[in-house]
Amino acid sequence: MNAAFGSPHRAHASTEGITKFLSPAAAGMLMEKELEYLGKAVEHPERPYVAIVGGAKVSDKIELLQNLLRFADVILVGGAMAYTFLKAQGVDVGASRVEDDKLDMARDVMTFGERRSIKLCLPSDHVVAEKIDANAKAEIAATREIPAGKMGVDIGPRTRAEYAGEIARAKTIVWNGPMGVFEMDQFAQGTLEVARAVAASKAVSIVGGGDSVAAVHKAGVESHISHISTGGGASLEFLSGLKLPGVEALTEKKQTAAEGNRQRAATGKLIPRHTDRCPDSWEDKERLSRQLPTAFCLRTTLIQGSEPCENQSLQAIGRCSRPSAKQQPSSKS
Repeated sequence: MNAAFGSPHRAHASTEGITKFLSPAAAGMLMEKELEYLGKAVEHPERPYVAIVGGAKVSDKIELLQNLLRFADVILVGGAMAYTFLKAQGVDVGASRVEDDKLDMARDVMTFGERRSIKLCLPSDHVVAEKIDANAKAEIAATREIPAGKMGVDIGPRTRAEYAGEIARAKTIVWNGPMGVFEMDQFAQGTLEVARAVAASKAVSIVGGGDSVAAVHKAGVESHISHISTGGGASLEFLSGLKLPGVEALTEKKQTAAEGNRQRAATGKLIPRHTDRCPDSWEDKERLSRQLPTAFCLRTTLIQGSEPCENQSLQAIGRCSRPSAKQQPSSKS
C-alpha cells in the first residue's frame, strides 16, 4: 500500500518497481485524499477558479501554466517569474531576475490566455531592494516599472489588495509558489497576505509545493486551508497534467476524474474545449492521452489533419512535438 504522495512522481523501486512483484498494489488513505482533491481541481472545479503561481522561473512552471490555461478563470502571477512576464510586455524591471531566453514563451502564454478570456494578473507595484540579503532595505516601487539598480523581491501593497480581491471571489483556489523572497521577513509580506487571503476565503483551497506550504505555516493559517498537499513535486506534476509513475503503477486505486478523461480520450469520446486551427489551440492526441511529458504546445491543435505548428521557439526547447511546415513530409514522397 502506497500512502506516500511525496514521491509518486519518481519511478523508484519503492514506488513503481515493487508493484511488479506485489499484487494488489493499492493507494493508501493519504494518497487517495491527495488524488481526490487534486483530481477535482483539475477536472471538476467550482467556479470562479483562481490559480496563484509564483516562484523563480517561468521555465519551472511552464507545464503548470499551460495546463491552468485549460481550466482556470484567473491566474495570479508572483515571484521572480513575474518579471520575465513584465519584461515580455516591455516593462522596465531594473535589475530583477529575468529569463531572457523565455520572453517569447511568456508572450505565448499571455497571448493564449487573452484569446481564451483568462485573466492573467501581473504585479502593478513591487517591493524592491538593491540585493537579496537579510540586511537589505526594502522599498516600495509604486508603479509597474522598477528603478534601475533595484530588483523586485515581493509584490507591492496595491498588488496584494488586487490579488486578495480576486481570491475573495473564488470558489476554487490552487496555490503553488511564493510571491517573493518570503524567507526574509522584510520581503515576506506579499506572500503572507496572500496566505491570509486564501485562508479567509470560503473557496475550496489547495496549497501545493514546499515554499507555499511553508508560507502557510509561517502565516499561521494552515488550519483554514482545505487541503495542504504533502507532495511538492508530485502535486506540481499532477496539476501540470503529467502522469505520476507511482500512481499509474497501482493496481487498486479509485479512478480519478483525470484518469476517466484519459480513457475517454483514448476512445475518442473526449470533446475538446477548443477546435481552433493552429496556432490558437492545444495540441492533438498526444496532449489528450498525456503519454509524453514534453508534449506541450500552445500553438498546436486538437483537430487531426490541421495545419502544423509554426512556433519555432517552443520547438527549439522541446515543448512542441509536432513538425513545422518545413519539416512536414512531402505528399509526393
